[in-house]
Amino acid sequence: MKIKFKPVCIFLLVFTSLYQQSALSSETKKYSNDHLGFEVSYLDKWKTASTPSNPALFIKRESSVDPVTILIAVANFTGNKKKLMRELRDKPELLATSFKRNFPDTELVGHRDTSLAGVPAYVIDVKFTAVTENGNMAISAMSLTCIKNKKLYLIQFRAPQSIFENMLTEVQLILATFKFL
Repeated sequence: MKIKFKPVCIFLLVFTSLYQQSALSSETKKYSNDHLGFEVSYLDKWKTASTPSNPALFIKRESSVDPVTILIAVANFTGNKKKLMRELRDKPELLATSFKRNFPDTELVGHRDTSLAGVPAYVIDVKFTAVTENGNMAISAMSLTCIKNKKLYLIQFRAPQSIFENMLTEVQLILATFKFL
């Protein structure tokens, strides 16, 4: 079977690829930490912020009125990698438990296998209600877990449910730059 591409389709594919490359090359910052074993680039629209839990990296989207964040935490891991990843697949609610401690109404809405910089990873999607200074806010979150070089990497992206899908594309561009060192 021969597949024919219309010139418009080819143009769109090339344009999208070039747009993504330029979006991340002309207006980016890079975070690199040899000790924690990773680097990632992020758009200028994102700014580092501090949190009491002191993750490896915590960035907030500056131009957004709503709280949009990415947290990257790293911990040493000495357990059985295959066993843990199997448990996460079999019982994704285990990952949702970390959200339930702070947000009791957390609901697991999805889970799937993925990869991070070519390394197998696992994702859960949750939604919950957060109390903000402006009242209650419906939040969606994506939590990615990956193990590499005896380190467990946890990446969480949170945004109001009303803009989560729009922000996800930008977060995926950022995660595409993630590299293990």
